[in-house]
Amino acid sequence: EQNEEIFCQSDYYHRYSALLKDPELLNLLEKQNLKLIFYIHPKLREHLASFHSDNSHIQLIPFGNTPLNQLLMDCSMLITDYSSVSWDIYYMEKPILFYQFDLDKYNETNGSYIDMEKDLFGERCLTREELLPKIHEYYENGFKEKTAYAEMRKKYLAYHDHNNRRRTYEFIKDQGY
Repeated sequence: EQNEEIFCQSDYYHRYSALLKDPELLNLLEKQNLKLIFYIHPKLREHLASFHSDNSHIQLIPFGNTPLNQLLMDCSMLITDYSSVSWDIYYMEKPILFYQFDLDKYNETNGSYIDMEKDLFGERCLTREELLPKIHEYYENGFKEKTAYAEMRKKYLAYHDHNNRRRTYEFIKDQGY
């Protein structure tokens, strides 16, 4: 709930602006004809206009313009900081890069239900210099999830099948609703 001037002074704004303008990232996107969709968290949606990209391989999508579930189904990989949408991507067996440049501040102000240093189901990058090679690496491997993260799925997901609706229905029915 900050005005635009204060938001544009934030580390969040500077880090993501720098990423969207990074020559190495832009080169990869252009050379490999990849598209990067920048979809800001709904809590920050009024600040999307502060971000800019003239590159045709980067698309800034305002909240609500495209259904989130469609974006998730269409993506090859997710880059996020802490968003719970990462669980949806994880369920779909797609790779996730956690760009957590402000981990200490985040833990101080929000806290987490998992240990960000030991329990993430994707690679954690604290700097853009760590993030960019990982993006390239996942491009090189066809955006395949790494085995170590696939194996963690058993720890986090009791079911990984197509029967969730049936289980939900049966549970509700058994409760007498």
